[in-house]
Amino acid sequence: MVAEEAWARRSPDAGAAPAAQVRRMLLLGCALAVAVLGVAGLSLGGLTVPLLAQHRAEGGGSMRVADDLGRPTGVGLEAKLRFVNEGWFPVTVTGAGLRADGLQLLSVQADGDHPFPHTIPAGGSVVLSLTMEITDCASAATTRARVEFQVERWWGTVTGTAEPQSLFPEEPWQDFQVRTACGQ
Repeated sequence: MVAEEAWARRSPDAGAAPAAQVRRMLLLGCALAVAVLGVAGLSLGGLTVPLLAQHRAEGGGSMRVADDLGRPTGVGLEAKLRFVNEGWFPVTVTGAGLRADGLQLLSVQADGDHPFPHTIPAGGSVVLSLTMEITDCASAATTRARVEFQVERWWGTVTGTAEPQSLFPEEPWQDFQVRTACGQ
């Protein structure tokens, strides 16, 4: 058992960290918090992954696909989709593609005749004209087609994906056009 006089002689600061060490730990904690918030903000602001979202369809329809000699080979779709850069930074799109079962992308153009690369400022938009061939009507009508973007950044190329929205959330955006083209 510790005697009363031993407790009385004990320093009230015994075991406490020195003030300089406390200041360093607080500074380190604040710097870490700022770094985490900065990385999260840049990521959510579209710097690491492009924030391209489809806002509305500009038009489109079904068509007949022909070979180089003009002979019909199948049915296809044309879609004009507007994508908006919802990030804080400009995005330079160097290419676009389509990921969907039953659809094959034949061509893509940005804003009419503008070739890639195409820079979209923060808050700006681009209209992509997609020409697709339907290779399987059943798959094309049920698969949610996603548009993939290739974006150039100073450190390299980044791929981003956007899923166009339908008027009916439970259906893929291309459902009506595919069913019309396939005669369903």
